[in-house]
Amino acid sequence: MKELTKNLTAISEALSALTAKVEKIAEAFEKEAVQAKPAKKKVAPKASKKKAVPKKKVAAKKKAAPKKAETKAKASESGNMLDTIYELISSGGEGTNVAEIKEKTGFEPRQVNNALYKLKQKGKIDTISRGVYVKKES
Repeated sequence: MKELTKNLTAISEALSALTAKVEKIAEAFEKEAVQAKPAKKKVAPKASKKKAVPKKKVAAKKKAAPKKAETKAKASESGNMLDTIYELISSGGEGTNVAEIKEKTGFEPRQVNNALYKLKQKGKIDTISRGVYVKKES
């Protein structure tokens, strides 16, 4: 018990010394900050007594979505994006990488990544290495 009390006293003294050092550093920092500030402050002009007339809000014009170039391999008429990507992976025997899928479908990178994630979650495809996918063997 005496040893514990001795240790706690030593820790308390060390903390007190650190507190004193931190206070000195803070004072020095404040002095430098005061010296660095410009002496003159700019005063904003006083507002006139007239009430400001609210500006009319103009509706922002929506930009038309950029037209996509014809995709190299159009999605099947009855299928969707997942089916299209799954078909590509199924037909690529040793594996199909993401770049090939993007090139052949013309889909955006985010669309391809989301589709691959969903196909993997459904258990339809496997990853053989980073970015290379194959049809899952049944």
